[in-house]
Amino acid sequence: MRHTKIMVLLAAAVLLLTACGAPKDSPATAAPQQTVEATAAPAASAAAPGTAALEQIVTTGAVATDNPFDKPVYDGPPSMINPEAAHYLDIGPVDTGAVIHWDLSRLSSTMAYAQLYTMLTEPEQFVGQTVKVRGQYYNSPDASGQPGYHFVIVFDNAACCELGIEFLWTGNHPIADYPQPMSIVEMTGLFDICNDGGERFCVIRVNDLNVVQEAEPPSLTPMP
Repeated sequence: MRHTKIMVLLAAAVLLLTACGAPKDSPATAAPQQTVEATAAPAASAAAPGTAALEQIVTTGAVATDNPFDKPVYDGPPSMINPEAAHYLDIGPVDTGAVIHWDLSRLSSTMAYAQLYTMLTEPEQFVGQTVKVRGQYYNSPDASGQPGYHFVIVFDNAACCELGIEFLWTGNHPIADYPQPMSIVEMTGLFDICNDGGERFCVIRVNDLNVVQEAEPPSLTPMP
């Protein structure tokens, strides 16, 4: 399956949770005072489940590990935000609206990591909501060997754990439009659950990709 190997690699990062120590932020200065959702977010967002797991990560740096990608064959639609789509890629520009429900870019790294973890383990609660995220860009080859899958990676404050979520950039952009891997990117889009041949995976559908800091391209060392 197309996404299996990619999801396994990202799931391995989730398993590192039990190996991570407490975040550098002490509980008194971590982020309990910060709200995850924007002020104008719907009331349903504020009541979204997963709060206990999020608080446990923030205060202790650990939580019982649940692999969000270890799922049985999925029979859902290609896109939950557009169930009529024939394929998960057959989605045009998205309407993100005026409200950012989950602005991870404004949170501490630990809080952003914890919130993304909640989104990946309980994705049905976030479908169709607007998410803004900042992190490192990576890509992975598709079946043809080309960089066909694109991810934004969020690290916790201790930089010992990481989570990634795939993003789909509307407009059929060629690989030349994407930044160098490890560049810092920021994006705002709609959270979606997709189906690719029975594989269930989460994506953020974005219209624009903002490169905050471009990574240096790899240098080619001449052969001696």
